[in-house]
Amino acid sequence: MSGIEGLPNLNAAWSALLLEELWRCGLRRIALAPGSRSAPLAAAAAADGRFELCLWVDERAAAYFALGCARGGDAPAAVITTSGTAAVNLLPAVVEADLDLQPLILLSADRPPEKRRCGANQSVEQLGLFQGRLRWQFDMPCPTEKIPAAFVLDTADQLWRRATQHPAGPVQLNCMFREPLAPERRAWSGEYLAPLADWLEGGGPRTVCPPPCFTQDGAAAAELSGRIDRARRGLLVAGGLRRRADREAVTGLVERLAWPFLADICSGLRLGEHPGLLRHFDLWEPPPEEPDLVIQLGGRLVSRRIQEYLAGLSCPWILVDEDPERLDPLHAVSERLTLSPAALAARLELSAGGAASHKGGLFRSWQEIDRRAARVIAREVDEGVEFSEAWLLRRVCEWTPGEYLLFLGNSLPVRQADGLADRRGEGPVVLGNRGASGIDGLLATAAGAVAGARRPGVLVLGDLSLLHDLGSLWILRDLRERLVIVLVNNGGGGIFSLLPLAGHPQVLSPWCDAAHELRLAGIAREFGISARGAESREAFRAAWESALAGEGPCLIEACCLRGGHALLAERIRRGIRDAAAGA
Repeated sequence: MSGIEGLPNLNAAWSALLLEELWRCGLRRIALAPGSRSAPLAAAAAADGRFELCLWVDERAAAYFALGCARGGDAPAAVITTSGTAAVNLLPAVVEADLDLQPLILLSADRPPEKRRCGANQSVEQLGLFQGRLRWQFDMPCPTEKIPAAFVLDTADQLWRRATQHPAGPVQLNCMFREPLAPERRAWSGEYLAPLADWLEGGGPRTVCPPPCFTQDGAAAAELSGRIDRARRGLLVAGGLRRRADREAVTGLVERLAWPFLADICSGLRLGEHPGLLRHFDLWEPPPEEPDLVIQLGGRLVSRRIQEYLAGLSCPWILVDEDPERLDPLHAVSERLTLSPAALAARLELSAGGAASHKGGLFRSWQEIDRRAARVIAREVDEGVEFSEAWLLRRVCEWTPGEYLLFLGNSLPVRQADGLADRRGEGPVVLGNRGASGIDGLLATAAGAVAGARRPGVLVLGDLSLLHDLGSLWILRDLRERLVIVLVNNGGGGIFSLLPLAGHPQVLSPWCDAAHELRLAGIAREFGISARGAESREAFRAAWESALAGEGPCLIEACCLRGGHALLAERIRRGIRDAAAGA
């Protein structure tokens, strides 16, 4: 870090100090949006040479990309923006990061105090834009030698700590700069950095902040261990799981307990082989016998039907998740443990002293019902020639290589996969933006996820979702990791055909479903992305095989039949009921 002394001005020096300390804390990726006021930060990031930089024109997409990096790689990324409405565009990603406990570091450049609320160009109130959504925010003063350089480092340490420690989430450092913004020479004292001599020579952060220790978790886990051991009809549910450690911990508990197991598609455990896994539970009616204990590990559930079933039970429903929010939309959870599934699993191991066995043989018929449901789904969806979204999502879940990420867009794709997927063997890690469940920013988030995970990926999203995020296509050519985009084009918002609005066509289309006749593969080609259309099963299979065998980003526009979702769902449910009645 000896090069800091030679920087042209104090703006450059503060920026370099800030980024160096964030690097020492663990920051590796920065999404940059162009601008003038942020030039000192951008120049410092570029000159550093160690950061993985990604340039975005759209600040909204940049923030979603940084969010995706954290989601895919379990480490936060930063966004650098200029002043004015640039910072305003960060809000959607901030909301998603807040609701799903994903770390996100916002470095927003700003005008100095004398340029605020006086009609100066590109001046808005940037501190307070995300009020109630941030874990921490701070108005960084304009660089001055009257403030010790250690202040910059301590601020960076606090920023990192509040973004990453429980509950993780978005943070904002609003960095004010006066001129010169360009790397022009302005005298500053060579003695200014003297108090940092030891830090300059070292390699670690100035302030080390270990995570807090929650001593009460051990007692709670010990009590829960006893209840698990006494249960005769236990049911294990995996909700959304954020990290690999949580997925591994839940997998271990599934194997130890041998309870019936429900896995949300965003748990990362829905695809693959797990003891007791019921793949299609939300499509069939369980027998009258109820569990005597339900343990849900992880947060939100995609399936409303499973939520309603759990809410109707008379037994305890224990939810284990590090999110301090309720995560209980039906207000039926009886107990909460606010810690990660991985932390609970470690404590259960210590307190239980061995594997808890399931003694009651809970609902042995459930496995047979689920197998029959799988046969009904295969008959209704897979047989024939209809090129439906249901068939498409089943194939993507089945065919995506295990070493890939599978990012599922909101609206129909994630729901179709959650209810219908039936993959055997090791499956890919499944991710999605289920905090706010919006359809914006999905392409940018998926791009960040494959970058953060350093592995290729498949993104499935709808046509309206892509239209929301078209600008993100331009960044795909610069990704080191490969992303295959499966675009489900059903001419608008297909999910609305499953909602009560479907009975009111005068309101449904186009005012709610935004019906259209666009074809979007050509737009992707204009961005230099390989793209082809598919209007049949055979064409999609050929496009899929070509996509996995090729190089670089690619898009498959699957033009599926519009509508018919409600009819297919009813045929499947009726077939499952008939199969159960004929047992």
